[in-house]
Amino acid sequence: MKKLIISVGMLILATIIGPGTIMASTITDAIYMADIRATNASYTAQQVSVPFIWSSQSLLDGYYIDPDFSNLALRDSGGVDIAFMPGYGSNPWMMWVEQISQNSAINYNLYTGGETAMGGKLAYFPGTAGMSVVDSASLELGSDFEI
Repeated sequence: MKKLIISVGMLILATIIGPGTIMASTITDAIYMADIRATNASYTAQQVSVPFIWSSQSLLDGYYIDPDFSNLALRDSGGVDIAFMPGYGSNPWMMWVEQISQNSAINYNLYTGGETAMGGKLAYFPGTAGMSVVDSASLELGSDFEI
């Protein structure tokens, strides 16, 4: 009887915990997946933007992504969405790394393709100079944005 109670308890616990992390993006329609590795050969770093080289034009030309970049998502190994900014022209892509330990590496997955908008965490990384533009109503962020 004791084994039955333990088994049922473990089954209930597995049912509750089993689904794991709730993910915001939808990758069920993704056709391609690329592995991206962030490597830190220095001291522990927290909340850093990290550049990586990826040709946006090649992805567009090969129909790996839509012109509005809606069918891609970047996730960490736990399935959590990571903020990223596609590069334009010859500029690098950028991704957000919450923390990376000294002399370590973190693996990420970039999902692309398919007809479904994935809802990836697209972001803008302005750099140290920031951004200045002439005021225009079409540039207003509204009430739903994250900086």
